[in-house]
Amino acid sequence: MPQLVLPSGADRFINSSAVHNGRAGLNADENDLDADLMKQLLDDEKIRNTAAAVSAEIAALPAPAEIAERLVLLNSSVQHV
Repeated sequence: MPQLVLPSGADRFINSSAVHNGRAGLNADENDLDADLMKQLLDDEKIRNTAAAVSAEIAALPAPAEIAERLVLLNSSVQHV
């Protein structure tokens, strides 16, 4: 799903830029929300394709439980001084 990010503080501007620059969605000011912006978000084929690719990449990542298990194994194999 293409993302619409409305940055408003802290790191949200960085995240918003990443979504926009990565072409997985748009960033906008909340005052700019209108039907034309939503149409652009949903009709832009490049944005839709990139968002789908990002979704597939995330789906292929290991589950958090698997990562936790790997971290426990790594920690147990390290010599503690």
